[in-house]
Amino acid sequence: MCASALEQSLVDKSGLSPEEAVAYFGQVHDFYARLPAERFPALARLAPDMTGPDGDARFEFGIDVLLAGFEAASERERSGP
Repeated sequence: MCASALEQSLVDKSGLSPEEAVAYFGQVHDFYARLPAERFPALARLAPDMTGPDGDARFEFGIDVLLAGFEAASERERSGP
């Protein structure tokens, strides 16, 4: 969610043209796509969703991850130590 706000601010306030913003986000995508899966399995697996071309889809993905984390934490609490 914070990343979505950052992305939007880059376009709104930095003076980046839409083409420059697309190029920047492409570089972010490429960075995550090049991470070695054996060293960063979770990031490698989630990279397409985290860096996909649709900002709304990335935002929804962030919400889903946040909610899944809350659910996992809640389940741990119910299960006890």
